[in-house]
Amino acid sequence: MTDKEIATRLRRLEDREEIRVLVALYSKHVDDHDFSALATLWAPDARYSWKDSPDVTIGGEKVAALLKSRIEPTGPSFHVNHDHVIEFGDDPDHATGLVCAHAETSGPTGQNMAAIRYHDRYVRHGGQWKFAERALAFLYFTPVGDYHEIMRAEHRMRLPNGKTLLAHWPTFQS
Repeated sequence: MTDKEIATRLRRLEDREEIRVLVALYSKHVDDHDFSALATLWAPDARYSWKDSPDVTIGGEKVAALLKSRIEPTGPSFHVNHDHVIEFGDDPDHATGLVCAHAETSGPTGQNMAAIRYHDRYVRHGGQWKFAERALAFLYFTPVGDYHEIMRAEHRMRLPNGKTLLAHWPTFQS
């Protein structure tokens, strides 16, 4: 193996770790309600949405403001990232990712649990990895008291406002 090949492989490993830290900081900043720090994790034209939703928020400051409006009025939360698949193409400054995660949230109507998949695109911007896009998909979002029945329910998204929705995945029903 040549020195150039070794350097390329080492850079790729460093990139993976930097992207993993980016994802971890997202969860930390959300849970800490540190929306100023959260805004710094996004490329200028980054996109944030729920899967299959026409509503898209563009730009780090706007993403942070959106999340602040949804999260700041609530109590503590805890986001835990599990598996993280990172894929690179030919461009060393772009990558895609799938992050499997759980979240525990609280709010005026009680405590909730969620299983989430984040569909991400990352870009190296100003020498640092940033989110280029983050789309959330939910297996479920439910009050803790409903958890015992949620996996077999048709509408597994039971939002604090009383609205119920179909989950984003799987598309099959048990």
